Amino acid sequence: MVNPFGDVVCLRSAQAVRAPQWPSVLAIDTRRPQSPFFTHFPCMSLSPTSSFVDSYTPALLAQVSQLISGEFHVIVQAAGFEISDWRVLSTLSDGKAMSIGRLAQISVTKQPTVTRLLDRMEAQGYVKRIPSETDRRVTFVRITPQGQKLVSELIVQAKQHEDQVLAPLGAQKAEELKATLRMLIDLHRPAA
Repeated sequence: MVNPFGDVVCLRSAQAVRAPQWPSVLAIDTRRPQSPFFTHFPCMSLSPTSSFVDSYTPALLAQVSQLISGEFHVIVQAAGFEISDWRVLSTLSDGKAMSIGRLAQISVTKQPTVTRLLDRMEAQGYVKRIPSETDRRVTFVRITPQGQKLVSELIVQAKQHEDQVLAPLGAQKAEELKATLRMLIDLHRPAA
């Protein structure tokens, strides 16, 4: 079932509630300790489905990305950020210089859009461009201390959101999921 806010919810055996830390995001009330997680949600069946997109990995990855990112994007926008700014600054948040092409890949943003964003962010003092010493066609970019300060609180909130999203899986399955996703990225990412 989809509510008026676009949240996908199964209400047959779980109660949807607003999470206090993210008031515009629905959470599922799993406070029934007598049952394992999936018995709370028969609509989350692990059995094969008849629909192509319900078993097609790219469609499943796109759906989960859209749903989970959409939850956090509400928080990003409430903090006054554009989604593209958040993606660029959070990608650069480890402080390492990165090529603009690589930044575009990781932030899932088209390179011309990244270039325009960087023009503005550099003028605001959030990032610094660094020419390559070996290839004048390549420019690197690094977050500045001012940009780091701007994005640091959102990173804390992003980690809290991730913890909430992955909690039903347990620590081991959450780490296995991340490892599998990293492997798929490595196998399919084009060379920068």
